[in-house]
Amino acid sequence: MPRLSLLGGVLVLAATTIVTTSAPASADPEQPAAVAAVSGCWGDAGTVGPNPHGYSYGAAKYCHNFRGGDVYKAQYGSFTVPVGYLNAGTNWFVCQVRNNENPPVPEGYRNNIWLYTQADRAYEGTQRGWGEFPANRVSSSTGDYEPIPGLPWCHDVRPL
Repeated sequence: MPRLSLLGGVLVLAATTIVTTSAPASADPEQPAAVAAVSGCWGDAGTVGPNPHGYSYGAAKYCHNFRGGDVYKAQYGSFTVPVGYLNAGTNWFVCQVRNNENPPVPEGYRNNIWLYTQADRAYEGTQRGWGEFPANRVSSSTGDYEPIPGLPWCHDVRPL
């Protein structure tokens, strides 16, 4: 199901501040949010991290998530434990991986792809909000169960 129909609604969402040690939170000024919503992820959000394991990642990408939601860590092989909340807006993501079904959204989009990032607000006692965000909340021009264009697969990304 294409996500293009949400473009008008995306434009009214407020920008967000990302919790990170070195990556800028604002959108890439050379890529307008309207274009990003159609084309998936873009730009170079710089180096992000370190995550709870001490790893940092270079060249994170900007993506626009039209809906906020929980960021999850894996338990028993599936992303089921919420570790924080990511606000709607333009945020950075490191990579994507296929796993369990994303939690449902009112728009009906379905996916089993998850995007590695850090939440805006970490839940207490968690891994500082680092985990996977459901792809069915990220704007792209692809359909259900399709990867987000412009974002590498996690198995291709190595920490710095």
